[in-house]
Amino acid sequence: MESRIKGGVMKKLVVLAIVLIVVGCKKGKPGPAAESKEPGTGTAPGLAPIPTLPLSQALTDKSVKEVSYNPKEALQGLKGVSLTLWGFLDPEARDTGVDPDALKSELEKKLRSSGIPVRSYEEVDQDADYAYLFMKMDIRRQKDRPVFIGVVDISAFQFVYLGRNPSLVVKSETWATHNPPFLAEEPSLNELSRKKALEALETFSKDYLAVNPAVMTK
Repeated sequence: MESRIKGGVMKKLVVLAIVLIVVGCKKGKPGPAAESKEPGTGTAPGLAPIPTLPLSQALTDKSVKEVSYNPKEALQGLKGVSLTLWGFLDPEARDTGVDPDALKSELEKKLRSSGIPVRSYEEVDQDADYAYLFMKMDIRRQKDRPVFIGVVDISAFQFVYLGRNPSLVVKSETWATHNPPFLAEEPSLNELSRKKALEALETFSKDYLAVNPAVMTK
């Protein structure tokens, strides 16, 4: 008799536990309204969606400002360049044979022979169809060592206007190389620095001639 009572009680407890589990699951399950709400919409808490423009609209919307470009495209339409060498040249580097004037003449000849007209700095000042080409040569001797460290880079500057003030025209870099520094001992400094300068000029010439026709001049 006692065992039957205990068995009945156990069955009732098991049934009650199952009912409680089922009810708890139904209460925890989100309803249709909760499932359809997205963050930032309706009354459900959440972050507002980030406003975006479709690509087709972004390409035609004048309020979208272009913040990046292909540097090669910035050379398109040019009629030529002027060339200026600048930077720091250690006096001891000159003693090894590094001659900026001779190098400038060689580089200008290289430009002309490749089909890129060369003008003076003053002429470019008067004509926005030409760009200023600056070659930076920085060569310094290492302290207490017969070794020089140098870097040669080239950049093109053009007249550009500010987006916020189109009436303000300034000279700005629109194309440039970013070469790593090099080390050279005295006997090889002149030839190595010349080689680096020619390589930098070749990089510019390739990009220039990729978007402009070659113009052969005497």
